[in-house]
Amino acid sequence: LVGPGRVTFYACVGKDAFADMLTARLESMGIEAKLQRHSEKSTGSCVILSGPSLGRSFVTCYGAAPELDVELLAQSLQSELERADEPVHIHLGGVYSYGPTLRQTL
Repeated sequence: LVGPGRVTFYACVGKDAFADMLTARLESMGIEAKLQRHSEKSTGSCVILSGPSLGRSFVTCYGAAPELDVELLAQSLQSELERADEPVHIHLGGVYSYGPTLRQTL
């Protein structure tokens, strides 16, 4: 990530080593991690299989990702927009891993 501005990453993760690793990596890159921690589900993961005869295949375990709270996300984004003093870009990646309520809201 190069250039001015802030980057904030929103997600729902488990209470596990993968979530801790993700948090540390994001923070080391200067990205603010706003992670909801789910007590019963693990952090989601994805294995990407690729090769000349495979193309690209994804094997995904969504884990806690679909549990991202719609209201909490909306409140956080509204707060970000209100305090912004420059243009804001919101990228919603991995939409298929969102829960049905969040997908319908978007």
